[in-house]
Amino acid sequence: DPDTVGEFEVSVRVLNYEPRPIAEGQLAVRLDVFPAGAPSYTQQKPLSLVARTDREGPAGTDGQKPRVEVPGRSIPEILTFTFQDPGSGYVRLSLRDTQSGGAWRDDFPLDDVAWLAVAPVRRARVLRIGPPNDILDAILKASVSQQKAVVTSLAPADFQQSAEYRRARLGEAYDLVFFDRCAPDSLEAMPQANTCFLGSAPPLKPKLWETMEPMRFLSIVEFRHTYPLLRGIETLQGMFIRNARALPDDALPLRAVPLLETQKKPVAWALGRDRYTDLVLTFPLVEETEPGKPPVWNMNWPNQPPGTFPLFFDNVITQLGRYTEYEEAHRPGRPKLLDVAVPVNVVQVSRREPAGGRSETIKREGNQELAYAGTDTVGLYEVAWDGAVRYRFGVNLFDVNESSIQPREEVRVGVDEVRKTEEPLRKRQELWPWFIGAALSILLLEWFLYNRRIFV
Repeated sequence: DPDTVGEFEVSVRVLNYEPRPIAEGQLAVRLDVFPAGAPSYTQQKPLSLVARTDREGPAGTDGQKPRVEVPGRSIPEILTFTFQDPGSGYVRLSLRDTQSGGAWRDDFPLDDVAWLAVAPVRRARVLRIGPPNDILDAILKASVSQQKAVVTSLAPADFQQSAEYRRARLGEAYDLVFFDRCAPDSLEAMPQANTCFLGSAPPLKPKLWETMEPMRFLSIVEFRHTYPLLRGIETLQGMFIRNARALPDDALPLRAVPLLETQKKPVAWALGRDRYTDLVLTFPLVEETEPGKPPVWNMNWPNQPPGTFPLFFDNVITQLGRYTEYEEAHRPGRPKLLDVAVPVNVVQVSRREPAGGRSETIKREGNQELAYAGTDTVGLYEVAWDGAVRYRFGVNLFDVNESSIQPREEVRVGVDEVRKTEEPLRKRQELWPWFIGAALSILLLEWFLYNRRIFV
């Protein structure tokens, strides 16, 4: 809840895939809260469900209009539960039979329960390297006040010899490193983290920044609005840059995506490096004009277009900094990347609910992500290292196709559609009983004639 510190809200919607409604007084939604180190407590709210309906869908290529299933909604459609911050706890939602007090019983119970791991806010661990910069400092200060980031600052002089930067280079001590008008000497000196270069470039070639082509008086003519770092930005019309440089094509790695394009060349790139992303803005936010005087803005982005500049850097800190407010639910059968946020190489994963799952040890290979593939069963999973549970995630069945278990009139496989047909049932006629019957009749006849001749 953004208005109340330490309070959480969970919104619940229930869908009915049965052809019959469920009246009020039969069904309820129960919320079980399991705070870290405290007794659990329960809330329960009743609801009713509208029956599933079938309607005629749009015509296909063959001119036929298939029937489309519309699941019945819950009344009220959205249930909201409010509870206090459970720390590193979790919540479980389940459908309950109001009359019996037990679990709701239907033909497919796997989607009647859902889990949500409410982890502490995972702040982005940010390392800022560079000279004073009022714009960047204001951005990072706002992120710290919003509890989105923890920022450590280093001066640009001899930063590679500092203990903090050695930690970033030798292990994943930070999630995001800002290089403001400075850069490491070589690729080997790059940190094991996502980076953001402002008015500089990663050392893809020796003395790359000094040899890059200068560009002046630029305006943004195109931007990749579908890229996650530009999410929510509808326009950059009116954005102006005084000085920038062009990243040469022969220095670009294989995974290079231009984000901001000008009338000359792109001024923002997302470059892939192992499993990290290097965001490169080839223009500084501020520039030194005269010795002894404060820097001046190199662009009008903070003011034009309004709101896009803080939104862009909020996306940078949220995504490249891996800021997490709660753990998203995971679907069964898909590998789960374990974002443990610490440089740990061995973890143990086990299923807490339902009980009975076995523990599995996951080891990091090189710079690869820790990934867990045993998510075939819905439930709540716990990740432990150094002898304690540090991380949880839920595996829930949120799939319309699996929740709707009634027989289908047609099934679509890719672009092909297989429809139900009605034909008489045909089966192979077995002849061997007739042959055995005939042979047995012959044997009985021979036996009868033989006995009659002896009798005479």
